[in-house]
Amino acid sequence: MKKHTISVLALLLFVGTLFSTSLAQAQDKDHPWAASVSLLTHQYSGDFGSEVFQFQSDSDFGFNVGLSRYLTNRLNLRLDYTHANIDYNLSSRRDAASQYPPTGPNRFETATNMLRLGLTFDLLQTKNNNFAVYALAGVGAAFTTQSGDFSAGVSDESVMQVPLSAGLGFNKKVIGGSVVWNVELAYQFLTGNEKDNFEGTPTTNGVNGQFDGTDADGFLLISTGLKIGLSGKKDMDGDGISDKNDACPNVPGLKEFRGCPDTDGDGIIDSEDNCPTVAGEAILMGCPDKDQDGVTDSEDACPDVAGLKSLKGCPDADGDGVADSEDACPDVAGPKATMGCPDADGDGVTDSEDACPDVAGPMATMGCPDADGDGILDANDSCPNAAGIALFDGCDKYTYYLDFDDSEIPLNVITTLNGIADYLKENAGAMVIIEGHADNEGTPAYNESLSKRRAKVAIDYLTKKGVSANKMQMQAYGESKPVEENDTEAGRAKNRRVVLRIDQ
Repeated sequence: MKKHTISVLALLLFVGTLFSTSLAQAQDKDHPWAASVSLLTHQYSGDFGSEVFQFQSDSDFGFNVGLSRYLTNRLNLRLDYTHANIDYNLSSRRDAASQYPPTGPNRFETATNMLRLGLTFDLLQTKNNNFAVYALAGVGAAFTTQSGDFSAGVSDESVMQVPLSAGLGFNKKVIGGSVVWNVELAYQFLTGNEKDNFEGTPTTNGVNGQFDGTDADGFLLISTGLKIGLSGKKDMDGDGISDKNDACPNVPGLKEFRGCPDTDGDGIIDSEDNCPTVAGEAILMGCPDKDQDGVTDSEDACPDVAGLKSLKGCPDADGDGVADSEDACPDVAGPKATMGCPDADGDGVTDSEDACPDVAGPMATMGCPDADGDGILDANDSCPNAAGIALFDGCDKYTYYLDFDDSEIPLNVITTLNGIADYLKENAGAMVIIEGHADNEGTPAYNESLSKRRAKVAIDYLTKKGVSANKMQMQAYGESKPVEENDTEAGRAKNRRVVLRIDQ
């Protein structure tokens, strides 16, 4: 790359960085202008051959600067200036001796300056337009100063061409979405044949061109760089809303409030908010009411609990006329004579002392019933209508389940079996009936044997824990007593079980 090209590009990138930290705005209808700066490779295609997509040490580089104008959500108008140098040496780039005979130096060099006016149209956009693929079409004026040294003679000439452009590219938002990274591939179709100053016929230039008889030269531009949005309509407070549409042009605000601020974020603009720094309710002019009782916190004697205006915001949850702070039973209505505490079930135990205030029960059990008389309150009894034991949560049996064709005791059952052993040893009149069951997989005879094996494993374990044989009884039912249908795996899993039933 030429030294002066590097210097100019560095300066342009520095200016672009300044834009990205000061004037950068997302390009939209309110900020329609954007500037761009790009590095590019300028690849020749013409009478003597083609270096398109050949990235070699002698590839030709340059830079591009541009200005674009937002037209619609997908369409932009763009003006570009491009500077690049092209050199092409036939002798050093020949593919075969017969194609490029080394009869002379056969080279040319062109300095190109091009102005181009074009349109870009987004073919694909992602959400919020963070990434877009676009098509480019344009027309321009290319001013070239070219020199050549050929076997047919020396050529030096300055010409002006009118290139037509077509290409594709993509934009990717970076740096907070206000700066765009751009990559573009565009082909320039020249309307004349003077980029290399030869028509491409051996009779006129003495060189066998790769594309003899072509009518026009062209070149490919591959570029990458940054596009920086510029400040748009006047926005004194810098909130992204132009002053003519800003109801509060001197103070940064929100778009939904036409540029006016809402410091506490409660949906009420500061100018109409009696408590602008603390989020509040619209009905209370923006002041807070933490307990939502219609009394502002500054006037609420109980600001953390919803209450009544007549009690300065303090609650009377049960509506019995006794403020909760003075009510021994604030959640249930009751007479003042009992400090607001009721006896709803009429069992002689006030609800504040009644463990079961909605169901009558004896004083001995704090007002809670025990329908089956097993000493386990109905509220804690999984089988309230049949006497059981606490170990089984008030039921008289315990069931555990086994895997297919398995009879070993699961680890999570050991603790319960240990409790059963202790219960049998401590209660002389108690015994346990151990039932083995199976699903219908296999023959009935095998399943009966399997159920017996399952029951015996439990008996053997209890025996090791010191339970006498006369306190245990085994019953093997095989597949004869399913509790679920055997036509599904879930049903069969429920039927592979051992049941331990306590008999007092």
